[in-house]
Amino acid sequence: MENIGIVKKVEDNEAVVEIQRTSACGESCASCKGGCIPTKKYVEAVNLPEAKVGQRVKIELQTKKVLNAAMIMYLLPLLNTFIGVLLGIWVAGYMGNESSQETIGIVTGLIFLGLSFFGIRIWDRSQKNSEKVEIVISKIIQ
Repeated sequence: MENIGIVKKVEDNEAVVEIQRTSACGESCASCKGGCIPTKKYVEAVNLPEAKVGQRVKIELQTKKVLNAAMIMYLLPLLNTFIGVLLGIWVAGYMGNESSQETIGIVTGLIFLGLSFFGIRIWDRSQKNSEKVEIVISKIIQ
């Protein structure tokens, strides 16, 4: 993921970069007429090309880590819910409760969904102590 920003502060090998927060309308404010005000966001980035204050720079976010986190956040709950529904239907059919298979499937699906969010929360807390997603200044534009 890439973005363009302006260096506001430099300390050692780190820089604070001001970027425009992207909006859902695609930043075509002239045609949107929605009245929203573009907001600015400040991020800390590793200053590889040794950019100076006031320079426009291109920053990059490690795409692999972002995609892994998105996969865990979206696919894991969906997969767990699906497994929970199938397991609930199978267990209800095996125990002879064929009239309530769907209800038991829905309940076990929701239980598995809740367990997946609980697991994601534990995983997220363990990731805070490990290597974080790094934002890097890849090049100086001007």
